Amino acid sequence: MEPVIFVEVLDRRNQASARTRIAVFPASIGRAYENDVLLDDRYVDPVHARLVQQEDGTVVLEDAGSRNGIRDAGTGDVIGSVAVRSGMVVRLGETRLRLVEPGHPVPAALREPRTGSLALALRQPKLAWSVVLAGVVVMGISGWLGSVGAEWASEVAGGVGAVVLLLALWAGAWAFASRIFTGHAHFTAHFAVSVGTLLVLSLAGVVMGFFRFLWPGASIWSLLGFVATAALLTVMFHTHLSLTGALGARARRLTAGAVALLITSVSFANILDDLGAFGGRLEYDANLSPAGTSLAATVSLDELLDAASEVREDVDSLAAEEQ
Repeated sequence: MEPVIFVEVLDRRNQASARTRIAVFPASIGRAYENDVLLDDRYVDPVHARLVQQEDGTVVLEDAGSRNGIRDAGTGDVIGSVAVRSGMVVRLGETRLRLVEPGHPVPAALREPRTGSLALALRQPKLAWSVVLAGVVVMGISGWLGSVGAEWASEVAGGVGAVVLLLALWAGAWAFASRIFTGHAHFTAHFAVSVGTLLVLSLAGVVMGFFRFLWPGASIWSLLGFVATAALLTVMFHTHLSLTGALGARARRLTAGAVALLITSVSFANILDDLGAFGGRLEYDANLSPAGTSLAATVSLDELLDAASEVREDVDSLAAEEQ
């Protein structure tokens, strides 16, 4: 049986960017157009190397008198000629080649996210960036409504920028894991998951605050807050894991639920400890925040002084009547 060799050109992620099937020997590799394997590399000679079949059937990769030679991709040592081993990687110029036989093992296929899943939907850049934009806008509006100083613009921009930076770092860590396991970072999708989770948690906190204000002291709100937070964190971690493709569907669900429950339980326990430190149950744990100064009606200093003068006259008049 005649040997067959596949020559793969590897990219920076160690993924095959091009494959050439070689079944007729000798076969040449180089930059010239008459080669069997054509490389676009300025450090590669017009005819740089050849694949030659020996009498015993062994295929050998040998240098064709090139200027820079053939180098071992791992050690960088120059190789004059070497018998082809399936999976071996060599470097010609700046190009790494992997030589593979037809029976070379390949990893199992990754499981695609289910149709309609959040991970699959967020792979669409338009949707992912829409989620990020919505989160940034809501954070900006929230900061604006809560601002009290004259420099509210810089305060809001600084606060939102700090949060976005932290979320980008979090998404970057997950994107690095995705690159390792799938060869694709999916940074935009991970970023959208992070921003979207914070957005939903913030909105849920606002809604829960209204309920606590209307029905203070009801322990059900703490339980509902615990369940809602655990559910949202489970969805977040599950989506991150789905994008990385590192675990199976069942393992993703179990891992995401366990991590979310652990984080939520620790936070809930800290809250209970803080309440217990005061020696009693806090009957009213909701805050009624006033509207931000940006929404309040304002007057000039002259108008304020005129109003104060009128009030003073009224008070003096009342005092004179009582005397």
